[in-house]
Amino acid sequence: MKYLFLHPNYPAQYKFIAAKLAQDPNNQVVFFTNKNREVKIPGVNTVFFDPYKEVPKDINIFCSKFVQGSYRAVSVARLCNQLKKQGFIPDVIVAHSGWGDGFYIKSVFPDVPMLNYMEFFFHAKDTDMDFDPPNKVCTTEDIARTTTNNAIHMTNYFNADWCITPTFWQRSVHPPEMHQKITVLHEGVDVDKIAPLKLDSITLPNGVQLNKKDHEIITHVERNLEEHRGFHIFMRAVEKIQKERPNAHFIVIGGDNVSYGWKVEGQKPLRQRMLEELDIDESRIHFLGYQSYENYQKVLNIGHAHIYMTYPFVLSWSFIESLASGCQVICSSTTPLMEATKDNEHVLMFDFHDPEALCDQVYKVLDNPKKYEDLRHNARNLAVEQYNVHKLLPMHIDLINDLARGEIPPPTAKKIKDMHKKHGKNKIWEKSWGAYDHQGHYPKRFYPSVDAA
Repeated sequence: MKYLFLHPNYPAQYKFIAAKLAQDPNNQVVFFTNKNREVKIPGVNTVFFDPYKEVPKDINIFCSKFVQGSYRAVSVARLCNQLKKQGFIPDVIVAHSGWGDGFYIKSVFPDVPMLNYMEFFFHAKDTDMDFDPPNKVCTTEDIARTTTNNAIHMTNYFNADWCITPTFWQRSVHPPEMHQKITVLHEGVDVDKIAPLKLDSITLPNGVQLNKKDHEIITHVERNLEEHRGFHIFMRAVEKIQKERPNAHFIVIGGDNVSYGWKVEGQKPLRQRMLEELDIDESRIHFLGYQSYENYQKVLNIGHAHIYMTYPFVLSWSFIESLASGCQVICSSTTPLMEATKDNEHVLMFDFHDPEALCDQVYKVLDNPKKYEDLRHNARNLAVEQYNVHKLLPMHIDLINDLARGEIPPPTAKKIKDMHKKHGKNKIWEKSWGAYDHQGHYPKRFYPSVDAA
């Protein structure tokens, strides 16, 4: 079988899938990406392309991402034509829809079935855009920009023969007309590799040594430290906890770039701004930047408490990995997390916008850690049962192979739906006709009208 994968941040969601398919010597796996990473998957033919072309200055700013997506798509289509001339015609194409890479691929391979990864559909109401600060009203410009950005997503949806998204809530933000062609299936984490470790102490890269007996260790992880993952709220809690708990130390993993939201030209990184704004004892907060997977796993396992926050947005892999590690997770009560876990059963939740409430939950754990040990065990069991890549990967492979054989709708989609019913995941979320609000309730008016600007 011949497989073609498209994702600019190789290997991303396809790490396990591409590796598994490439293990079969009868398969040919080609992966298009534009970032030459050190990660190498045995048997996968990785093809790099340069997608960048300067957007003409007279292009409306609201259309710039769509235009850039078109440029990317041209690069991909040219590569596909080269493959075709070399005799490689895929049996199936698997692509992420967010950047436009697959716009024109059907012009080269019109008869090849395509599975698209539908990560998020943007809205001016009841998702990330109007969440912070509370009751934020999006501007006309915000609505215009995201509407055009969604055009990339929509085009790829209608190019696809079938689609996939990792959570029911992420499916719910898509227009209801799109739901019937979107299967909910998380890519999973390796629960054998990311598992509880018996660590009593840790030596940080700067030489600082911390141990669980003498220090109260709180951990926090983001890809980049930014508002979408609550770093500003986290830091306000750090200021208060440090004053109340003299032995409290914070270990933070994450860079100073911007993964989500908008990067303002000339603006200092959020970490620097928060350190300037707040009274933080920098000797008791340890910023490690980006770390190896091994060091990341050690950080997850050394903490008395692990703090995770998010806007109503895509669910982080690191959240599921913190569950798999048996962390005592303290997290915001936002929709992606409310779908994945239950308060006081797997995690302790708090209102995203309330740093005082976050502090109170941390104090509970630090004062009586044994009281919450069941939550750690439940969190680990949840990850093993519902987010285990070894259980989910065969379903991904079967779904892709269904499409390769031209079975549309794919029979595996029903099997996946039955799995969700078994876990009770779709009792509420499957009823969605649009997006839920921040607390999981269906809003009275979902689609913004002109006067909402």
